[in-house]
Amino acid sequence: MQLSVYAFVIDFVTDASVMSWDWDVCAAACYYVFRLLFLAYGPHVIFLVTKRNSLYKPDHEWVQCDKCRKWRMLGLGFNTKSLPLEWFCYMKPFEGCCEIPEKKVEGGLITLSAKRSGYNYSDSTESKGDKDDCDPNIDVTSPRLKRLRTGFPRAWPLPAGLSFPPKLNPLTSRHVAVIGAGAAGLVAARELGREGHRVVLFERGDQVGGTWVYTPKVESDPLGLDPRRTMVCSSLYKSLRTNLPREVMGFRDFPFVAKNDDVERDPRRFPGHREVLMYLKDFAEEFGIEKLVRFQTQVVYVGVVESGNKWKVRSKKRSGDNEVELDEIFDAVVVCNGHFSEPRIAEIPGIETWPGKQIHSHNYREPEPFQDQVVILIGSSASAVDISREIAGAAKEVHVASRSIVDENIGKQPGYDNMWLHPMIKSAHEDGSVIFQDGSVIVADVILHCTGYKYYFPFLETNGIVTMDDNRVGPLYKHVFPPALAPWLSFVGLPWKVIPFPLWELQSQWIAGLLSDRITLPSEEEMMADVNAFYSTLEVSCKPKRYTHQMPGLSQFEYDDWLAVQCGFLVSEGWRKEMYAYASKRKRTHPETYRDDWDDEDLILQAHHDFAKYLPNGINGY
Repeated sequence: MQLSVYAFVIDFVTDASVMSWDWDVCAAACYYVFRLLFLAYGPHVIFLVTKRNSLYKPDHEWVQCDKCRKWRMLGLGFNTKSLPLEWFCYMKPFEGCCEIPEKKVEGGLITLSAKRSGYNYSDSTESKGDKDDCDPNIDVTSPRLKRLRTGFPRAWPLPAGLSFPPKLNPLTSRHVAVIGAGAAGLVAARELGREGHRVVLFERGDQVGGTWVYTPKVESDPLGLDPRRTMVCSSLYKSLRTNLPREVMGFRDFPFVAKNDDVERDPRRFPGHREVLMYLKDFAEEFGIEKLVRFQTQVVYVGVVESGNKWKVRSKKRSGDNEVELDEIFDAVVVCNGHFSEPRIAEIPGIETWPGKQIHSHNYREPEPFQDQVVILIGSSASAVDISREIAGAAKEVHVASRSIVDENIGKQPGYDNMWLHPMIKSAHEDGSVIFQDGSVIVADVILHCTGYKYYFPFLETNGIVTMDDNRVGPLYKHVFPPALAPWLSFVGLPWKVIPFPLWELQSQWIAGLLSDRITLPSEEEMMADVNAFYSTLEVSCKPKRYTHQMPGLSQFEYDDWLAVQCGFLVSEGWRKEMYAYASKRKRTHPETYRDDWDDEDLILQAHHDFAKYLPNGINGY
């Protein structure tokens, strides 16, 4: 794996007690020699100066910054007699790495830093185990630095006795369209930008956040089946709180910690939906993503250009009562439009003649409309559990039907006088009655479908390469790439029953690295073989196609860790896996109280210890 070298940082790790000479003089000499070589040969020069004045090309290994978690190539050099470790690192041109007070470029040359850095060094050095912040001192927006990246004349003579390694291959910069500015689109845009790609982020709404933008509005068709209905993107209900603790939920290098110094924020460990939206807005502001977004712009067509691997993207931008249509050509398209807007409805024999009202949870906001009614709720997801308990405070009766309910749980629920669990519905009838599979009968006013959503890409035209079959999007290699169109078309955010933000972050890093040619994919044939093998395992285990993208339990971490290895990042933290398992267990055993009562403080401490690397203002404010 290689990174293009756009800038140098040399960090002199010194110890005056072992120096028999003036390091400042050496550093100054090194600076001017380096400046000459930088101007002559571009930012690909590798050198270290030791006490014996020998130019030395060290071995290389990849290391990760303790604070920003981005990877650099590390060179290690030793003077066998007295010098401690000397090292340098290559840095990619991205913003947001290691919060630093000033960023300087003197005449196009990165200034030297004399700080110790946060890496564990070899046992043979005297700087082993030091911890500090990585200080790259890079202004990646400097016009001077950008001009240097384009190269300088190589006709200048080499100083006597000096030689240089060959240049590393530069990263390839692509023009990439990202569809959707929810959490998946925001992190995709950030990772693509970090990799040097040119990004346009399309968002049909007027702000970032996607499904986390709450609105009391509902669609004109409460079931969400009429294609002519007024569309509402958000599926949030007013009282929604996260079912994951914030420590687990946040992006890996942008922790989701409470802002206790802001009275407008929700400090709870399982916060309400507005707090998640504010976190995503903080993320967008921190990494300058909003400047990439075209708000109120709906993508209506994405397709391959006949002349090659380019993609045509047609969009419509609302401007008052007018719409402006625009066709553009991109090298690649990343689909991040979410999957919480197209309802999936339970199939019930006889429902056509049943006289009651039907609604999908996509259009549920508050319990008051169900006052004194008999409600049948279908589903057993986290939202189904929350909504059933909330409606029980207003409805006359609540009857929950689910495929996953076991026999011993059927019947009236503890703690409620008006809630019962049932097996799945067998049929509905024109007299208003609903018969369950165990033979029990209820005359109901409302059937509320908490039955999930369909993947929906009405704008995408792939000439049949990407298809939808019982909610399976395929064929996709690792849930991201259609083998025949990889890496030019990709999807972020298809897996479900997962911790979404960190998974989408890793998917985005993989996509960005592949588009820049830093990472490579297997051949199309090998990817298809992998897809077919995966489908075969689902068939053997009798899983319906609609569960193709489900990653229940800890299986998601195997996927996360595979992505991390592909990208050259650390695998998932141990505390994150343990905290997720603990929260999942508490949610099953204590569904009423798990959000406000817990005893995993040891895992919280581990998480906060890790978070300190990324939070210059401390845990109480990021």
